[in-house]
Formats: sequence, structure tokens, C-alpha cells
Amino acid sequence: MKERFVSHLDMDAFFASVEQMSNPHLVGKPVIVSGDPDGRSVVSTCSYEARPYGVRSGMPLREALRKCPGAILVQGHHEQYIHISAGILQILQRFTPFVEPFSIDEAFYELWDVDSWEEAERIARTIKKEIGRTFHLTGSIGIAKNKLLAKLASDLEKPDGLTLIRETDIDPLFQRLPIRDLWGVGEKAEAAMHRIGVKTIWDLRQFTEQKLQEYFGVVGTYFYHACRGWDDTPLVYTFQEAEMKSMGNEYTLFRDSRRREQLLGILRFLAQKVSRRLRKAKRKGRTITVKIRFEPFQTITRAHTLPMECNSEEIIYREAQELFLKNWDGIRKIRLLGVSVSHLRKTGDWVQSHLLDDPETLHKDRLTLAKDRIQDVYGESMITWGSILAWRGV
Repeated sequence: MKERFVSHLDMDAFFASVEQMSNPHLVGKPVIVSGDPDGRSVVSTCSYEARPYGVRSGMPLREALRKCPGAILVQGHHEQYIHISAGILQILQRFTPFVEPFSIDEAFYELWDVDSWEEAERIARTIKKEIGRTFHLTGSIGIAKNKLLAKLASDLEKPDGLTLIRETDIDPLFQRLPIRDLWGVGEKAEAAMHRIGVKTIWDLRQFTEQKLQEYFGVVGTYFYHACRGWDDTPLVYTFQEAEMKSMGNEYTLFRDSRRREQLLGILRFLAQKVSRRLRKAKRKGRTITVKIRFEPFQTITRAHTLPMECNSEEIIYREAQELFLKNWDGIRKIRLLGVSVSHLRKTGDWVQSHLLDDPETLHKDRLTLAKDRIQDVYGESMITWGSILAWRGV
């Protein structure tokens, strides 16, 4: 008999994981992502390596750095997060048109006419594998019969989890889960629950709906249903791909540097990342921008607009290198480099066909296309430029 399943995908430490994916030096280290490098902001998210120190999202940044003094502070790159989020939603839509984006790192999806729980689980594993192959990120998926339980399930086995909550699982699960795990119970509601003797989700069932309304007002009805696993909230299918105006990547050096070969290797790495993202998104752009942050935190940006759009790695690197060398004296140490491409338009064909192309550039573009195919199958680290390997010390 065909069934309906609701699943919730929650990306694991999304912002921090994207930064670690973009910068190999951050892998395995406690990373805090924030909007303010001067330390006056709050934690947007942190890597799993920072969490044992007590660092949490929304915590004042100064407090987080006191708890984890060895943490690496990274300024968030929201354009990159939005781009990857849109790509993840596109992956979900390959399996079902019934997708509801819930936040930049969360989404519900609905499966209709599925044969069994095992089939729903198989699809979830395929989705997780595809996200990993495409973006080198992990997410946790919960599968249930409604949104409430699916969201609860996705949080039970993080990171990289896959959890099913069947009808027979609800009562034993709710007997052990703390009330704070119930969707909709925040810090204040948790304190109010504790005052009336509610410690677990199961404890809430001792109260009638009328009593819960007396304690919590209209939301009391929600709590009465939620503690029993009841939820008939429909999915809202509203996804539309955000129009991208620019695309870029940045790299924060582990130590400030003035080594020319290292800095040019980083520029090559950034040009490779940006151009590959452009091709995967079927975009070309005209304006190449380089961002340079000197010690301590003086930042400049310099741009050059081409006569025609491109997404050629070789052209982006060539232009970025020229902008960089024109604006660096070779003496000042550099803390961060960034490369971005703007004035984008959508295109189905990435091959360059304009006056900027000399035979050597065309040859390297063909090599890039071959490199794309290898990386699509075996991952981005399988093949790269020698200058990038030299910068990484390989």
C-alpha cells in the first residue's frame, strides 16, 4: 500500500561547515562564524569542534571567545551560503516537487505514493549522498508522518544522522526526551513547564487541553496536540531560485603572509572555486573583483569589467592576478584574499567565444572542462593546479 512521508533536512553546522569546506586549514578546528570580525557581534554558528566548550548560536561573541579562546573567528559569507542553499533545494526537487524551504539550512520535503519506510529511508540516504558529492557537506534527515515529528527526528542523531519516527516509536521516545526538545518550546516556555512539574515531553500529557490553555493561552492547544505527536500542518511549496547578482569566495590565511608564490596560489584556488561554481550554476559574469585585507584589517577592493561575460577559470585568474599585483607592494603582509564575479547572466554554455580568448586560454579552458568532469566524479581534491598544491605545502 502506497504511503505519504514527511522528511526534514537540517544541514550540520551549515555556515561553519561551508567555511571549513572552502578553507582546508579550518577542518578539524573550532570555528566560530560571525558577522563582525572585531568581536562585537554574536555567534551565527560554530563548528562541532567548538561546541564542547559551550559555544552556541546566538551567544555574544566575546563570551564565546572566552569559553573557547583557541577558536578561529571567521566572518560569514552569506552570498555563498545562499548559493549552496539554493543548490541543496534543487537536489531535493530532483526527488519530489513537494519541497518547503524552512530556513537557509533547513527544508521539509514530502514523498507521496512511497511503498514503505524502507523506501523513504533509501531516498533520504541518496539525497544525503548527493549533497555530500556536490557540496562536500553533511546534513541530518528525520522521517515521520508529519512535520512536527520529522523536525524532531532530524535533531536526534546529529551530525550526519538519519532517524525514523514510526507510530510505535512516539511514546517511548517522548518518555525520555526533555521538554525543550519539543518544537516550539524555547527558554521561557521551558522555565514555565518546569514550574508546573513538566520535565519530559511525556509529562505534558498529564494536563488536559483546558488546563494547558489556562497556563499558556491559545498555544496550550498546540502543546496538547504536540506532546502526543499530532500535527496536520501542511507543507508550503514556495521555493523559487534566488536571482544571483554575484558569486565569490574568500580565503583567510592561517598566518599573515607576504610570500608571493603562496598568495598567487591562493588566488588560483579562489579563481578555480568561483569559476567552477559559475559553471555549475550556468552563469557568466563581466566584472572581476579582488578583495585584499592587509594586517591589521585594512581592506581594499579593486575591480575590472570585461567587454563580455565569462566563466573561464583562466580569464578570472588572469584578471584577478593583475588586479592583485597592481595593488600590492610586495611588502605589506596580507591576511585575506577574495575573488568574485558580478554582473551575471544565465547561460547554458560555458565555453568562451570572444576576443579575450587566445589559443593558450582556449587550451586551458578545455583542460578546465576535463578537470570539471573528473572532479564531478571523484571530488574537487582529486585534481588541481600545481601552484595550489605548492601553496598548501604538498
